[in-house]
Amino acid sequence: MYFHVYNRGVEKRNIFTDRKNFIRFLPTVLYYQQARPPVKLSDALDSQDEAVRELSAPFIVRVVAYSLMPNHYHLLVHELEPGGLSTYVRRLQDSYSRYFNIRFERVGPLFQGRFKRIEVRT
Repeated sequence: MYFHVYNRGVEKRNIFTDRKNFIRFLPTVLYYQQARPPVKLSDALDSQDEAVRELSAPFIVRVVAYSLMPNHYHLLVHELEPGGLSTYVRRLQDSYSRYFNIRFERVGPLFQGRFKRIEVRT
C-alpha cells in the first residue's frame, strides 16, 4: 500500500529553521526505511565503517517522494511490511526530534501529535 504521510511542528512552529535542518532530515528519511538499523543514525553518520553507513535490506517501507516545508513535511511511502509505516514514522520523528532538541537546547515534543496518513489508491 502507498500512503501520503505528513506532520507539522507543534503549535505550527518551524521544524526546519535553516539549511542544516533540511539536510539532516533527509538521511533520517532514508536510514529508517530499514527493518533493523544496525545503530542509531547519529552513530552511523559518525562511523568510519562503510558497512554501518550503508543501508541494508530488508526494508519495511520505501520512500517514493518527499516535500519539506519550513513547518511540516510530506512523504509518499510504500509500506512493504505490515505495521512498517507506523514503525518507520515513529523512528523518523523520534530521531529528528532528538537531533533538533539537542541542537537547539530545547525539550518537549517537536511534532504536533501523531502523524497523518492517507492511503493513495490511484
